[in-house]
Formats: sequence, structure tokens, C-alpha cells
Amino acid sequence: MSNHESVKAKSQLKKSTRARTAHTDFVRKSKQVTLNKRRRLPSQDMDSDMDDVEFQQLVQALLASPEHTLPILEKLKAGLSVCSAARLDNVAESGVIPILIDLLERPSSTTMELTQVLWCLTFITSGLYEHTKAVLPAVPTLLTFLQNADLSEHAAWTLGNIAADCEEFRLHLIRHGAIAPLVEHLHHPQPAMLKVSLWALSNMARGVQTSAKAFFDHDIGSILLALLHANDTPDVVQELLWLLSFLTAKEDKYLRWLLDHDLWTGLLHHLDSKDPAILTPLLRVTGNLCCVTPEAAAWQPPYIHTIASELRFLYMLKRLLWLDNDSHVVAEAAWAVSNLAARDAGVVASLVQHDFIPRLAMCFRDGGYDIRKEAAFALTNIAVTSPSYAEQIVALNVLDGFVHLLSGTL
Repeated sequence: MSNHESVKAKSQLKKSTRARTAHTDFVRKSKQVTLNKRRRLPSQDMDSDMDDVEFQQLVQALLASPEHTLPILEKLKAGLSVCSAARLDNVAESGVIPILIDLLERPSSTTMELTQVLWCLTFITSGLYEHTKAVLPAVPTLLTFLQNADLSEHAAWTLGNIAADCEEFRLHLIRHGAIAPLVEHLHHPQPAMLKVSLWALSNMARGVQTSAKAFFDHDIGSILLALLHANDTPDVVQELLWLLSFLTAKEDKYLRWLLDHDLWTGLLHHLDSKDPAILTPLLRVTGNLCCVTPEAAAWQPPYIHTIASELRFLYMLKRLLWLDNDSHVVAEAAWAVSNLAARDAGVVASLVQHDFIPRLAMCFRDGGYDIRKEAAFALTNIAVTSPSYAEQIVALNVLDGFVHLLSGTL
């Protein structure tokens, strides 16, 4: 079957995937405070209604008396749980963060005190760059706490928040050896620890400067594939797929390793999910698998044929290309189809045979901006394959939309 040139140049296909991953990086970071609140909701007895005067008094009390700290730390944690930017600024400017770090390193600190300190640092690192940067001196101690059964989960949350902030902090964590102990926790029997370890690792894998090598040097590939086949806990699967979405957008060498070791079979296990939180990273992974760089052209197409010949996958994509679904999921599904249609005429023929053209045209005509943009790429990649496909697309009243797209008014 002959290849064809898609509307996206070959040299840009992988870049498109990576740009999309970088966009995800921004989206996930922009939602970071919300995500942290969802994952670490304050307990019912937290006094989150504390006013700013009382909070300032707590800060001053900790500064004045760092020896008998447990009651103060418990109240400080409650005050920080509202994730107020003003309170985080107050803490960062007051000099309390170095005291919290000293408490982490103090041999006499009890497990209860350390737990409260870690809660405080987790809330602080859910804030802005300046707030998170002030916590970086705690990284070596946080890494040692990953070996402590009572503190490891709390430490992983703080490390994950640090990694979520920016590329600079991700590289800082990697240089300090954060990957190895978190990968070790992927063998943990408790779903809560497994989930937070995957989440922290996925935050470290984000961005364009982090190489997959640092992760694969610790045998993360085989561990993730085993989890993909064996674990059905929704929160765990969600974080596992996000981590895979970032790793599959990096060097082709590691993408090939994953494909050679049956990544696709593991993904099939989750195709029937209806949960948008799982479907979004699942589609991101499959879209990455279908992007071919010039360097991968000799080995990757057979894998794409395997993916495109899987009827369950095609039916899943068609099911998701309905505007009644979550709009982000619809856009991701259209993006995955555009990548499938970007290279091989045989794959495009299969998409046409399974009636993707009418479904994509409907999304293009009636969807929101992100959906229409991705559907436009998919339809264009199909159209350039064959004049007959182009005629089918034109007959579905999409030309006005393309004119608006080209004029920048979509």
C-alpha cells in the first residue's frame, strides 16, 4: 500500500505530538491547585475558615517558638488548606519555610510533627513558582522520607507538586535522584501509594527537556507495562496513562521499546472505559503511537497497521466522535484520527470504510473550536489521499468552515 504526504509535513508530525504534550503540560499545571485540592481534600475538622489575622498570629507563633510545634503545625496546615495566594505569599515572606525545613531535618521531630510539616509543604508547593522554589532545599530530606513507611506518601505528594511547577524544578529533582525511589514504589501493594508515585513521575516526565532515558534507566518500561495489563483501579490507570502519554512523546528509541514489548495489547485492556479522566490520556498515548518521524519510517508503520486494524479501537474512536461526549475527549479522538490518517493510504481506506468521514464532518461543522481544528486536520489528511475521498468530504458542506479556518475566523 502506497504512502502519501499528509497536510502535516513528516518532520512536523512528531513535533505536533510534542507540541500537544507541551500544551497538556500547561493545562495540567494551570489546573494544579484544583487537582491537589481534589486529591488532598482537607478533613472535616480542618478550620479552613480561619481569618487572615489568626493565620498571621500562627505564623508568628511558629517563628517565636519552633520547639513545641505540633498544635501550631496542625492549625497552620488548616490555614494553608484554603490555598490562598495571599497566605502563601505571607508564609514565603515570613521566613517560616526555612523553619519548616529545619523541622523536617531535626532528629527530635516526631512522626506526627513531620506529617504536619509535609502537609504544609504540599500546600505551599501547590502555589506559584516563588512559593515552590522556597521549598527546594527540602528535596534531599523529602527523598529520604520516601524510604519511611509512615511518611513516604506525604513526601511523594510534595515532590509531585514541585515537579508540576516547571521544567527547572523537574530537572532539579531528576539530578537529585528522585526517579529511582519513586519507580521502586510502583511495586507498592497499596493503590494510594502507587497512584501518587505514578502522579509524581508523570509530573517529572512532562516538558520537552526531560529525556525518557532517565526513566528507562530504572526499568520503568517493564513495570508500567505490567501495571497496564494487571491494574484496573481507575485512579491508578489514569495516572499510569498520563505517564505513558509523556514518555511516548519523547525519543523514538523508547517508543519503539514500548511497542516492541506489547504496549498496544496493554492499551486494549482499557478501550471500553467511559471515564473522560482515563480516555483523555489513553487517546493521547494512541495518538503518539501513530506519529511517524523520518527516522522511524523504517520500523513504525507495521505497528500503525496493527492499531488501525483493531476494530475495537476504531469503534471506540467513532463512539467518542459524538458531540454529546466531553469536548476534550472529542478533540483528542479527532486528533488521534488525524494522526492515523497522516501517512498510509491503506489505513485511510480503513477509516473511510468504517464511515469516519461523516462523523468527522459533523464534528467539524458543529463542534467547538478545538474539536473543529482537530477534525479539520483529520479530514484534510483523508482528502489528500484520494480524489474520491475529497469529493465525499466536499459533499458534506464543510467548505465554508475551511474557508473560515484559513481566514482565521473559525
